[in-house]
Amino acid sequence: MDAPLKQERNFFKDHQAEWLESYPGKFVLVKGEALIGVFDTDSTAVSKEIRRFGLEPFLVRNVAEREEELRIRVIYSGSAEREGPALSLPARRTRFLSLPSSLGCH
Repeated sequence: MDAPLKQERNFFKDHQAEWLESYPGKFVLVKGEALIGVFDTDSTAVSKEIRRFGLEPFLVRNVAEREEELRIRVIYSGSAEREGPALSLPARRTRFLSLPSSLGCH
């Protein structure tokens, strides 16, 4: 199974340099291999586009955001401690957005 939003994340990485020049400080919304929109804030992007995509996944990222590889130590039951798989995570913390009830999200 592919990682969530793999296609969108790859598209973001492929275009991030050009978007840094064209849209400094902005947030982009990516769906599949398409730039859907450019916004001033992540919450604006989500609130405007949730009506369009509903519960379908889409990616909203600041064009300046970078990903870091994080290695996690995991203890597996019955075996010695060993290094877990690398995870690619955004450098910033996740923000939870409040969506208006008029959108039908509860």
